[in-house]
Amino acid sequence: MGNYFHLLLLLALSQLAVLHKVKMANILKIPVSGVTIKSSLNSSVLAEGSKLTLSCIVKEGTNVTYQWYFNNEKITEFSPSTQSDLVINKVNVNHSGKYYCEARNLFNLYTSSVTSNDTEIIVKVPVSNPSIEVRIVTAKPKIMAIIVCSSDQGTLPIIFTLYKNKSFVRNVTASSVRHVELIVQMTQNQGDIYKCKADNGFMPKYSNGLVIDLSVNLTSRHTVGQEVNLTCIVNYEFRGVYTWYFVTPSRNHTEISNTNYWNINPVEPGKYYCSVNGQLSKSFEIPSKGTKFQTAMIAISAILGVLGILLVICICYCIWRSCRE
Repeated sequence: MGNYFHLLLLLALSQLAVLHKVKMANILKIPVSGVTIKSSLNSSVLAEGSKLTLSCIVKEGTNVTYQWYFNNEKITEFSPSTQSDLVINKVNVNHSGKYYCEARNLFNLYTSSVTSNDTEIIVKVPVSNPSIEVRIVTAKPKIMAIIVCSSDQGTLPIIFTLYKNKSFVRNVTASSVRHVELIVQMTQNQGDIYKCKADNGFMPKYSNGLVIDLSVNLTSRHTVGQEVNLTCIVNYEFRGVYTWYFVTPSRNHTEISNTNYWNINPVEPGKYYCSVNGQLSKSFEIPSKGTKFQTAMIAISAILGVLGILLVICICYCIWRSCRE
């Protein structure tokens, strides 16, 4: 009888221990709740090559496992794990999209699962230093400059801003290609400096300075025989006509050409000019033979005059010495 009593006592104590264990297990296990995502960065826009760290934050829950999703697909390399962070050391544009996490644990023999909110990550390629080019066109009586700003790299859209002598001119957004054309009316001022700025959300980049000089230069080259080659030069890309002015003793006339050179044959004395977009070059002069002879005679006369003055001075000096003696 005593043994039977002891057996019942041991059985009761073991049941109490099981009940206490179950009670304590339920106390320690807490279902998952309050799941959110936290990023290590202040912005959701990242530059290509940056490090991305997302943390799955659980307000309540014990023995939690985590599963990450990208654009509603499981990220297999981050299979369910007790690690709450998703780390991508070097992101690229393919990592742009929506991320969320799922936190789960086992509670009362059932799986408790809660999904976080979405967070969108945008990965961009920073812009490269832009280039700047210009083409001058004439819309009489105005002279217009078509300035092209372009970048070889950079995620669109890119905002291109044009500056003239460090002053803002205007900006244009490039949405489909990495270049824009900006039309600017030119003035008669020479040597204005233009720059382009490219910006797509990261550190903006600037082009080199471009000096737009509307001046026209006329150069010449003498060839063997009775011919002179004239070249009309401007410091920008020009697609238009060149106007030539000839002022000679026989006549004054104007010629038009699609090229920037003109051959004078036979050579006729006079003054020659060229004009581009209403800007006139300095003259190039071909002197006549008589002009050369006259120039030589003037020089000889000047020399003889100086010698005559020196001779008079010497005679006066000699007379003065004789008088003193």
